[in-house]
Amino acid sequence: MTEQDSYQKLLEATKDGYGKIDPFIMHALAIWAESEYDVNTLSVPMLARIKTEGFEKVKENATIYSRIGNIVALAATPAQLLELMNMPEIISLEASRPGGSFDN
Repeated sequence: MTEQDSYQKLLEATKDGYGKIDPFIMHALAIWAESEYDVNTLSVPMLARIKTEGFEKVKENATIYSRIGNIVALAATPAQLLELMNMPEIISLEASRPGGSFDN
């Protein structure tokens, strides 16, 4: 699979339901797909809940920022996301949503 068609393959794989993927991740990708940016090379930040023994395999398929226990902060392109969603080591993939307002 090339990077150029990874977003379309991800859309096909999730047409009957998102499974482990938070729908907000797909929403964010759809917004980027309508812009001038190449969505296939976009790296999306997210949190992954993984099985304890699965960290090494996840590390091979995404950019890891940090880990606390079985929660991993990472970024993944659509091609990497397609790989992650099919890994048995992944329990769930949650979007990194914008924060609330600042406290004054």
